[in-house]
Amino acid sequence: MTDKKRLQIKIDEQLNEDVNAILDDLGMTPTSVITALYKRIRASGSIPFDLKLTEREMLNHQFLQVTENIPEKQFVSQEEMNAWLLDDDHKLS
Repeated sequence: MTDKKRLQIKIDEQLNEDVNAILDDLGMTPTSVITALYKRIRASGSIPFDLKLTEREMLNHQFLQVTENIPEKQFVSQEEMNAWLLDDDHKLS
């Protein structure tokens, strides 16, 4: 039997629960997935998937950047908000 090395990681609790539910449905454990990942990294010499944002994540990131400096406006009623939105002086270019 080969020697085993224990890995300890910190991961978001909700992410852990979500992924463990999926792995359980697939009949896998976190250990088996990490082992498979390590074997693919060893075989290929690289991470076996793209580490980049999805199109949706990228669009969300861009949206947050564009809207970051827009001043906050509070309204006391729906009518006040509708009037403000229809006023051309408040349109973004």
